[in-house]
Amino acid sequence: SGSTGTPTHHRKFWRTLVVGTASNARLLGLPRGKTINVVATIPSQHMWGMETSILFPMLEQVAISAQSPFYAADIVNALTELPEPRALVSSPVHLDVLMRSGLELPPLVRVYSATAPMSRDGAQQLEDRFSSRVIEAFGCSETGIIASRETAREALWRVSDSLNLEAPNDEFIVSGDHLPESVGLPDTLEMCDDDRFRWIGRHQDMVKIGGKRESLSDLNLRLAAIDGVDDGVIFMPDPKSRRPAALVVSKRLRPRDIRSELARHVDAVFLPRPIFHVDELPRQETGKIARSKLIAAYHDLLRRSSRGHPAAWHWIPYLLARPTLPSQPGLEAPPAPGSPSPGGRDGPTPASPGSSRLPAPLRRRRGRSHDPGSTAPARTSPSRWIRRSPPGPDQPRQRDGRGSHETGLG
Repeated sequence: SGSTGTPTHHRKFWRTLVVGTASNARLLGLPRGKTINVVATIPSQHMWGMETSILFPMLEQVAISAQSPFYAADIVNALTELPEPRALVSSPVHLDVLMRSGLELPPLVRVYSATAPMSRDGAQQLEDRFSSRVIEAFGCSETGIIASRETAREALWRVSDSLNLEAPNDEFIVSGDHLPESVGLPDTLEMCDDDRFRWIGRHQDMVKIGGKRESLSDLNLRLAAIDGVDDGVIFMPDPKSRRPAALVVSKRLRPRDIRSELARHVDAVFLPRPIFHVDELPRQETGKIARSKLIAAYHDLLRRSSRGHPAAWHWIPYLLARPTLPSQPGLEAPPAPGSPSPGGRDGPTPASPGSSRLPAPLRRRRGRSHDPGSTAPARTSPSRWIRRSPPGPDQPRQRDGRGSHETGLG
């Protein structure tokens, strides 16, 4: 295990695998009395892949394709080569790519999914598109499959008949006669009856900001549901971060559009900032993202586009185009050496058309600034234009509304 972090080994006993496979066949509703032909897009070294593409063919009436396709066209070809009845074992990421490809699939009796949560709308779309039942599996490397649900019709997970799920001390423990020992789950659950529960999220996915709690898994489901988002992930850059960030693959949505859509369903404190556009996410074959690669990509984006400051990417057009800055009413260029200062007894001197002007976010006058529309005399002392820098960790934040930290950018 450890596909998203540090790998950890787990001993597996033959009795554990045999009993677990029989209960998994019942839990996932494998058709009885006839062989079902399966294509699996999940590598067999992953626990979900091992249970479905190795143990099922060995111990149940399942025939597995020798192919392990990744791309949508390859998945369709592999399924077409198999006789009926057919089933597809995959993950939400692969299924989403398959949906967006527009390719027609041959008839399927089942679509099995695991490794990441799937939304009810997503499952319903899959069932409508492929005329098949979508069954989602929940489990971990230590125990294998623990529960399942038909996501298009069920919000609760049903626990396997060979396992017991209890929470003696606010920690959920899985036990079973075929398991060598009880296993504590790194998840937050809500027990609804003896064999059904609602999944809230993983412990490491729970975020607390401003006294409010939210699950990163839920945030990512809402991100994936936005029309125009091809792929994306919301995450906390480090344990001390005060706001999540996001990497998004989208051809037509800007960061502000994505943030506006999220704001319809998510509390403002959990809206990701910054949101970076990327060509693709560093996903593995299972569809999961290794955190080390995610954080490396994030910091590389910060270095390349914001010079280490998350909000500074909004300033890049200004910093790069300063010699030919766009005109803005009421902003005068710095006076040339020896020339009269702006304003005087007759008020400010109007700027000539086409003159170079600085944008408002970069403007700060030394001393008292003068309102061009005011009739009061302006200061006659020399003035300078300077760029405001982000405050350091020990400097107070500016409150006059003209700095980058008060404009709502970032």
